[in-house]
Amino acid sequence: MAQTPVNDSLYVASYQKMRAFFPEVHTGAQYARSQTSVAGHPYFGPNAMEYGIVTIQGFEFSNVPLQYDLFDEILVTLTPARGQRTIMNPERISAFELGDGSRFVKKNNVEGFFFHRNGFYREIATGQQNLYCKHYKEITKDSSPLNPYMSYLEVKRFFIEKDGIMYLIRRKKDSYRLLSINRKEIRPRIKEPRLKFKRDKEAYLLVLVNFANEKTN
Repeated sequence: MAQTPVNDSLYVASYQKMRAFFPEVHTGAQYARSQTSVAGHPYFGPNAMEYGIVTIQGFEFSNVPLQYDLFDEILVTLTPARGQRTIMNPERISAFELGDGSRFVKKNNVEGFFFHRNGFYREIATGQQNLYCKHYKEITKDSSPLNPYMSYLEVKRFFIEKDGIMYLIRRKKDSYRLLSINRKEIRPRIKEPRLKFKRDKEAYLLVLVNFANEKTN
C-alpha cells in the first residue's frame, strides 16, 4: 500500500502545489524587521509588497511578491504555502525589478565603498557609460532628551560606470572629468530645465550620461 498513489490525499495536493515553485525563490529564512521601534519603514518605495521580477542564476521569474528592505539590504518575498515572509538569498540574485518598474542589478566591481554590502544598485541609464544609484537607509535620532525619537533616513549615492569600473560621484566636476564633457556644450541641456547638481542630482547626471553616450555612438 505504501507504493500505491493516493491522489486524494491532502499531503499530495499540498506537495504538488509547492513543487510548482522554483525552490530558490520560495525557500529562505523567515523575515522579520530588525528595527521595530523606529518610525517609518525600511523599504524602498511604499510600505507594501508588490509583484515584481527577479533573476536568479540566469532564470527570470515574473509575478513574484517582492519588497526591498533598504536598512538590511535584503529582498523579501511571500511563500505560497503558508504566506510567510522570507528572505531571498542575495548571493544568487543577479537582478530584480519592483512593482514601480525600478530595476536593481548586482554589481561586484565597486571598490572602497562602505555601503556596498550585498551589491544591489538601481539602474538608471545604460550605454557606453552607465548610471546607477545606491539606496540605503540609516537611523536618525531626535536631539530632544524628553522625547527621544528615531526614524529612517534614506540616502542615495550615485555612480557612473565607465570601462567596467564604478566611480562614486561626489562633486559635479567629477562627472565632467570622468565623461570628458565640456561644460559649454552641455549647458543648454542643463539650463533649460533649470537643473541644479545638489538639488536634482539624478536628473543632472542622467543628462550628462545620455549626452556622453550620444557622443560615443
